[in-house]
Amino acid sequence: MTVIIERIFRLASGLIFTIILSKTLPVSIYGEYTYYLSIFSILSCVASFGLDDSIKRFYLSPEISNNYLTLAIIIKTTLSAILTIFCVFYISIVDNRSWLIFFPFFIFSGFSSFFLNLSLISNKLREVSLISLVYNILISLLKLFSLFNFGFEVFVYIQSLEWFLISIIFLKKFDVDFYNFNFSKNLLISLLKPSVPLFLSSLAIIGYYKIDQILITHFLGFESNAVYSLSSQFVISAGIIHGILINKSFKNIYSLKDDKLKLSALMRKYYSYSIIGVFFILLVVATVFPILFNYIWGEQYHLVPNLVLFGIVGLFFSGVGLLHTQKLIALELENYRMYRVFAGLICNIILNIIFIPILGIYGAILATVLSQLLSSVILNLFFKRTKDDFYEQIYSIFNFWRL
Repeated sequence: MTVIIERIFRLASGLIFTIILSKTLPVSIYGEYTYYLSIFSILSCVASFGLDDSIKRFYLSPEISNNYLTLAIIIKTTLSAILTIFCVFYISIVDNRSWLIFFPFFIFSGFSSFFLNLSLISNKLREVSLISLVYNILISLLKLFSLFNFGFEVFVYIQSLEWFLISIIFLKKFDVDFYNFNFSKNLLISLLKPSVPLFLSSLAIIGYYKIDQILITHFLGFESNAVYSLSSQFVISAGIIHGILINKSFKNIYSLKDDKLKLSALMRKYYSYSIIGVFFILLVVATVFPILFNYIWGEQYHLVPNLVLFGIVGLFFSGVGLLHTQKLIALELENYRMYRVFAGLICNIILNIIFIPILGIYGAILATVLSQLLSSVILNLFFKRTKDDFYEQIYSIFNFWRL
């Protein structure tokens, strides 16, 4: 129950701050804020370097887990520091607004998600979730107080540094032992080998939403990006709810990795669950969301409900793709995820460049959904090792009600 409450609170608090910021800030300022947030979110993904997922495999082996965990943290810290220093230096030259100069420290935010993701396969899930829940309640209250009493700039300062204390706490809870860390070249290679393809595919996935915002700002300006980023926040929130359940499937998938028939049956069942879950989300979005949204925002963001509805359609494919990723990680086939997702990203960028000037914001949504279909499902057909997975996905898409 603690785990569910923690995930719901994180999701709810994110939505609440989205509502408050979009209501209190001028549309152009909110669009600029989300534009830079997109850039630093991409850089945070770069600093994570796929380690959030690859560490799962090694953490399940207690005799070697500390070395891999320590090395992963060292790599993440080094990359985060390099990117943050570069961004602070660059921004201080081209735009010396204090909140913008401080914003790059958000790149370090990947540390808290790293430990939360790791807790899903550990025996510390409930304890970590409780700590995260209490911490997020306190930090949310602090951010609310700062926003209403000291203004937007102080809010950004706190948001950019909120990862710091919780990361230190998690370091203690996961018993990370830097003193007994034994580095070797083979250790580095064995950790980076699965991390590189996972990093590239994770970068491509975040690019589905964040690069869209950068391109919309380029073609249509900050105000259009404010509308699109607000709709994306609701779509991402729905995806987080969906993804929480999917990520918990890894243990079961991993346990059947050597039994092809049982694993295939399990994947068909999980795909069906995923599709049913999206139908439920779609039903809620189509019926309740427009009423609530128009009551809160009115005409200022009138395009958002339709954009969210179209964006949720992409969860049919991204959910199936995320489940397939759990299987690829368990079978040590991460490269295939990299191939398909990067192809999807390239497709997404090309379609955005074509569709945005013609269809405006709707063009970005259409590009995202089509590229998700390509990368999550269709491309599996073109690789020998994933062709059977394609047929599993298609069977589940058209037979999910038989579950």
